[in-house]
Amino acid sequence: MIQALRAFTRPIWRRILLLLSRGVVRLVDDGPGLQAIQVDLLKGEVRDELERFQDYGFTSVPHAGAEVLAGFLGGSRDHGVILAAADRRYRVKGLTAGEVAIYTDEGDVIHFKRGREILVLAGGLVRMQAPMVRIEGNLVVTGDVTDRDGQSDSTTMRFIRSRFNAHVHENPEGGNVGPANPQFPT
Repeated sequence: MIQALRAFTRPIWRRILLLLSRGVVRLVDDGPGLQAIQVDLLKGEVRDELERFQDYGFTSVPHAGAEVLAGFLGGSRDHGVILAAADRRYRVKGLTAGEVAIYTDEGDVIHFKRGREILVLAGGLVRMQAPMVRIEGNLVVTGDVTDRDGQSDSTTMRFIRSRFNAHVHENPEGGNVGPANPQFPT
């Protein structure tokens, strides 16, 4: 009787054990509606075109070598899905509880910190494309500000400041009354 019960439940246990599997990304096809990923799962088990589900509004393409958690409905390995993808090689570490970071393998980071501060770290250009950008609050720039109005020439705030501070007002009765007052800080 016990052997008959074991024989009956063995296929069920096998399917339960095969419901979830860790894997490593080999290839990613970002063309379809859901990404199709080829992964290495159990020893010698390679699965092609596992669909990767991602949260609405967020998308990424994992590198080969990233780790995944694959799910197989009913324990059948015929049609699996990628439930999560992570890459410990590039993950931002040292966050405080409640903080969130978006990151790339190149080190660019948008870090939502405690105290309602957002830190943007970029190794290159940060570009905003919009008909208008409105900042409500103060703007502090530690570098220079360049005006590019679509013309071939451009002007910096440093240049405008130096020209303004150097100009003098003429006195209608002759001579001048001195430099602009107040001066722009340099």
